[in-house]
Amino acid sequence: MSGQFSFRGNQAQVILNNTKLLAPGIEKVDVIYYDPVMRKICAGMATLQNGNYIIEPLNIASAITSFNKMRKLKKLTEWFDRKEIPYQLDIKEVNRKGMFGEKDKVVLLLRFPNNFDGENDLAFFYFPANMSNYMLGGNKKTLTPAIKEVIAKNFRNSLMMLLTNAETDQKILQMISENISAAGRMSEKTNKKLHITRKKYEESLVISCKHYLDKSSEKFDGAYVFSDSAIQRIKEYEGEFHKLEEIIGRAVEVANNLVFGTPPSKITLTESHLNFSWDETPDLNPLEHGIYSLAAKFLNRIEKGALRVKGQNMQLTSKNVSSSLDDPIKQSAISASINYHIDSIKELFKLYPDKWQILKSEFKPIMKLVEKHRPSGHEDKKAG
Repeated sequence: MSGQFSFRGNQAQVILNNTKLLAPGIEKVDVIYYDPVMRKICAGMATLQNGNYIIEPLNIASAITSFNKMRKLKKLTEWFDRKEIPYQLDIKEVNRKGMFGEKDKVVLLLRFPNNFDGENDLAFFYFPANMSNYMLGGNKKTLTPAIKEVIAKNFRNSLMMLLTNAETDQKILQMISENISAAGRMSEKTNKKLHITRKKYEESLVISCKHYLDKSSEKFDGAYVFSDSAIQRIKEYEGEFHKLEEIIGRAVEVANNLVFGTPPSKITLTESHLNFSWDETPDLNPLEHGIYSLAAKFLNRIEKGALRVKGQNMQLTSKNVSSSLDDPIKQSAISASINYHIDSIKELFKLYPDKWQILKSEFKPIMKLVEKHRPSGHEDKKAG
């Protein structure tokens, strides 16, 4: 059955789900069994249709009494003619033939114990009329009772092995399911504890902030309260606890500065008054704010000019570059700036080897600097 383990369900369902594995090529399998949930005898069948077995319920209401008698018998295997099966019984045919011949008995009954009512459940396997395909070595001789007994024994052994394996797999699956359930309960319990802990922490944040607000009331001889939005914002605070007093103090100062005219009897601090990131240092680009920022800005400015010169198909000289800048400078200013920033430029080239490639490879004042400070041994390697 698609989407479900083949060993799931009661024994009858296991047999029907595994018909193709248990008896490949069999025409049909009927299983009559006691269902402990329904508390009655039930039946199902698997029928071969276009290479697949279709599982459907089987109506045996008219033969319940006969099947109850058959379930009490202890014989493990029996062979029947199709028309001897209780719900297919043909009295006229029985009276005409008297007793069915051995060659007509191609339905194999296998009994297997039901663990709920102590009786035997029944599995009927409908073999084709020509059973030669099920004979060992492809023997085409007539099936004798002895040969059919061997076939019956082999099929029942396979059936019992299937049911035993299914029972083992079901126990393993049950254990896995219980472990997953236990882990789920543990996770739920942990989440509940975390939720409670978080709620308590939120309460402590609010209590502390109200305490700091009371201190500000004494300091400024006024009355301050938090709005609901401010309370919620405080509950969401995830910063360092010791910074809260400074944050609340700053919020009060902001609120005081926004009061014009006669102060109200009570000043409400809203979410907008709270700045929880006032002391955070923004991430700064080292090329813009570091110790080499001036040198980096100079290189960026010169490279921008160099790109303009190249775009106009002009020679990349100091004169052309200096005049192409947004704020043109004298040609000599470029050399002066290079000499002034020389140490910083060298460090920048080490830190950012992929930047300013045009200047390094085509602009002579920078190319001279690169060549002059190239690591020793480079020329020898290049010559070799």
